[in-house]
This record gives sequence, structure tokens and C-alpha cells, in this order.
Amino acid sequence: MTKTIVITDTLVSDAFQKMSFGSQSDVRDATDADSTLTRELLEIYTGHSTMDFESWHAQRAALVYTPPAGIILSKAILRLWCNLKSAGSTDLIFVKGDGVHPSIPVVVADFNRAYWGSLVKRVSTATININAWNDIEIPVSGLIVNGKIKLYGLTGKDYDNIPIPENNTYGIRFDGSDYPHPPKIELTYFIPQQAFKNGLYVKNPLGQYV
Repeated sequence: MTKTIVITDTLVSDAFQKMSFGSQSDVRDATDADSTLTRELLEIYTGHSTMDFESWHAQRAALVYTPPAGIILSKAILRLWCNLKSAGSTDLIFVKGDGVHPSIPVVVADFNRAYWGSLVKRVSTATININAWNDIEIPVSGLIVNGKIKLYGLTGKDYDNIPIPENNTYGIRFDGSDYPHPPKIELTYFIPQQAFKNGLYVKNPLGQYV
């Protein structure tokens, strides 16, 4: 009989702010960027400012996790603690990395749109609760690439390249790895019986049997 295992673990996270003095399209490339990376907050924003000088900016998140080897996923849930969101609504987008990016540790160049993979999940920020955990179930098909789960978080306006009105910001902020409520991932999975026969799992795998 197959045993199903549930594990909840902390993700590695970085948030990143990119500034561009050109067009909103330029902001989608991470070649001219603020090089500061932080593990404190996952700030997922898109905005347009004319206060000092006209600029477009986007803040995106990277989420990386290494699951136990050889598992077969049946369910995956991102658990994110929201501590702020803008008045203007937008979608929260999760896309896969390309199997290599985002790298570990995350670097500025990882956020170039050339490395965005296929769409994983689109969530309305109207459904996100502030000062609470938000559970976001994500499809598991093809989620593990090269033994890793690698996701980007960005706004729908950033992803869809939707024009931003002057002096408006759209987005959401979650606790990052170094904040009180670091991002979590909950995986439900099983391990093929043959893996045990081959001696790949000499110890009990992580997680709780259900």
C-alpha cells in the first residue's frame, strides 16, 4: 500500500527592486537594476512615479525549495503571510523558473523576464488577507525541475505589461525568510515503492504520514 506523506517546510526567499528610467517595458529586463537583494520581505509591486523624476519600477520575488529526491507530488500549497497590500487591486502571478533561474543564492540578473517560465497560478489580491497566512494551492505537474521547485512572484500588471497611471503603485507584501512569518511550502507526496527496494531511502523520509 502506498503511504502518502505531508511535509511543511520553509522556502528560501529573496525580494528585489528594479528601477528603470526608460519605459515600462524596460523595467521587465533586469540588466539595469538596483543590486540590493533582501531576505526580509517579499515585495511584489509595480509602480510609476513622477515625484522626483519619471520612473517605472517593479519588485519581484524569488521562491526556491529543494524537496526530498524521488518524490511524486499530489498537492502543493504556498503559505504566505501578508503584511501589506496596495489600495489598487491587481493579480498576484506565480511563474516557474527555467530550471536554472532563479539561482541559489538569488542574484539580480535572475529577475530578467527571459528566465520566466510557464504560468503556474494567477490569484486576485482581493482574496489575500492581511496579517494572516494565505494558502495558495499551485498545480504540481512539472513543478519540480532538476530536483528543485523554483518560482517567481510578480504582479499581473507587471506580467501582462499593463500601463500604470502616474504616481500609482499596485501590489502586495509578504514576510520573507528573515521575518517572523517566513514563506512556507506544504507538499503532499508519495515515494515509489521501488525506491525503497533500491535502498535510496534507508531512513524515514521527512514529513507526516497520512
